[in-house]
Amino acid sequence: MTESTARPTAGSAPGTVDRAPLRLMAVHAHPDDESSKGAATSARYAAEGVEVLVVSCTGGERGDVLNPSFGELPATAEGMAELRRAEMAAAAMALGVASPVLVPGAAGIALAAILVGGTFVVITMAAMQ
Repeated sequence: MTESTARPTAGSAPGTVDRAPLRLMAVHAHPDDESSKGAATSARYAAEGVEVLVVSCTGGERGDVLNPSFGELPATAEGMAELRRAEMAAAAMALGVASPVLVPGAAGIALAAILVGGTFVVITMAAMQ
C-alpha cells in the first residue's frame, strides 16, 4: 500500500493514518473475458483481501458457444444473456471476487467507471460509431 492510499481520519492519534482498503476493478469487453484474461490476477488480489469488481461491457446476449460438447444452445438473445450471467456468477465465486456487473446491450457504448464514496459506479456514455 502506498502513501497515496493512506489518509488521516478524525480522532486518529497524531502521526498515524488509517489505510484505505485497496480496490481493483477489472473491466472486460465480454462475459467470459474475466476467466480468460486476468483471472489469476483477480483471484490473487481477492485472496489477499483486495475488493475486486469485474465489469463486462456487454451482457453476452450476442455471444456464442464454441464448445461442441456444451449441449443445447439458448435459442434467444435473452437466453444467451441468462447463460452468460450464470457463467459469470460461477466464475466470480471461483475467483473469490464480488458479484460481477454486466452492462446489457452496451456493445458499442463507451463506459466510464469511477469510485464514488466507496462504491463502484459504471457510467455509460454516448454511443460510439
